[in-house]
Amino acid sequence: MAISWAINPALGVAADIFIVAALSFVILTLVSLIGAQLNSMFDYELDVTDDNKRRIVQDMDRLGRSKIKLIIIVEFS
Repeated sequence: MAISWAINPALGVAADIFIVAALSFVILTLVSLIGAQLNSMFDYELDVTDDNKRRIVQDMDRLGRSKIKLIIIVEFS
């Protein structure tokens, strides 16, 4: 949000549109990444029953859910 406030209107409309588009892309990408990881954590019980997600569950079991939570917190801090 602070980066958005720092946009200098003197740059012109084209530059503003590019900067806003780039910020939107970055923010949406980060939100998607965080959402995907959190979804994997909180949908564990559903993923156990899904044959297509069996490998995700096995990898989470191998690492340990507490270690994965720590990795997510460190990664997005």
